[in-house]
Amino acid sequence: GIGSTQAIRLPIGSSYLLSAEPIYGHKIVIEPSSSFSISEGSPVSASISYEKAFGNIRIESEFPVGEEAKVILKAIDDKDSPEKSWILSANKKFIFWESQNLPVGNYILEYQLPQDYYPLPPSEISIEENSTLTLKPQLLGSRQLQIRTNEDNADFELYSKGESIAKGKGKEFTFSNLFPGEYSLVFHPLINEKKIAKRLCKIHTICK
Repeated sequence: GIGSTQAIRLPIGSSYLLSAEPIYGHKIVIEPSSSFSISEGSPVSASISYEKAFGNIRIESEFPVGEEAKVILKAIDDKDSPEKSWILSANKKFIFWESQNLPVGNYILEYQLPQDYYPLPPSEISIEENSTLTLKPQLLGSRQLQIRTNEDNADFELYSKGESIAKGKGKEFTFSNLFPGEYSLVFHPLINEKKIAKRLCKIHTICK
């Protein structure tokens, strides 16, 4: 049915269950909330009410200082609702952002990332009443660094701003998910090839 009504005639029986179509930004309160029976001469009182409800989202992710990302939120349950968007930036290489209260419902979440990032596909999320949905997207660079050596057992390590970020081994190796910038490549001494190890030193390389 649609709207408010009274005295709906139903056959005597059991396992009746009320349901209702969702309305964007509202929670549904149904009484009785479980299945019920109808007996002759015993009317059943039932109600469906819509109450405004809110939740929010939190985004946490590593992100270089100085870069910006855009987050776009589109309501699925209400196509006429305008999309919401925010610009996020990092504080000390980390994004920790929390939205204001948002109407409960289902949404499509999209990220617009800087040029040198792998794009993230849109995701469907659900915001629930009095709840914070925490998202931890993994933001990866789109650049690669290929290493070729003349030693099958070469052992090396990649540093960025003095911190080790990845290790590699072998005659050919590819470091992936890098961002543009300057890196240090350190070759570690080989057990049986000390002369080779001495000739290979710290190398500064620009990833473009």
